Amino acid sequence: MRATILPPRGPVAHAPQPLLAAHRAGIHRVDADGQTLELRAGVASAALARLLRRYGVTSAAYLSACNPYGVRVGAAANRAAHQALRDALVAADAFVFEGLTLDPSGARPAQPAWLALGIALAPARGLAQRFRQNALLFADDEAVPRLLWLPRSEAEYAGRRL
Repeated sequence: MRATILPPRGPVAHAPQPLLAAHRAGIHRVDADGQTLELRAGVASAALARLLRRYGVTSAAYLSACNPYGVRVGAAANRAAHQALRDALVAADAFVFEGLTLDPSGARPAQPAWLALGIALAPARGLAQRFRQNALLFADDEAVPRLLWLPRSEAEYAGRRL
């Protein structure tokens, strides 16, 4: 079944623009089956399409558990959250590959993440929310990672330093 992905609405209006821009500009590198994929929001990926076909699945999510809501936490907390997310993805029967998100401007440090093949949109979104993330990338069988901004209230964004 193909997931229908609509452009983000509502909560994006409340998102701090620098944070939203950083998510849109991120370079998401994944080492999978001897190849390095570079995923970008809204850009079709032939390498991802091949990976989806190789594993016989029609969807993928790229998500992190580090730095909840974009607030930097210590290395130990990030390592624990990263491992807990991997465990949850494996429990969801996804094929899991480690990734690293890079900020092309260099303003934010690289952040570990996971590419999960075969996970549906609802469980991926639920895990991103459980690990207090602002967004995730989700791709269907067309292999175009779409940035999905997760709902939060305007008050939750107030007073944040970016």
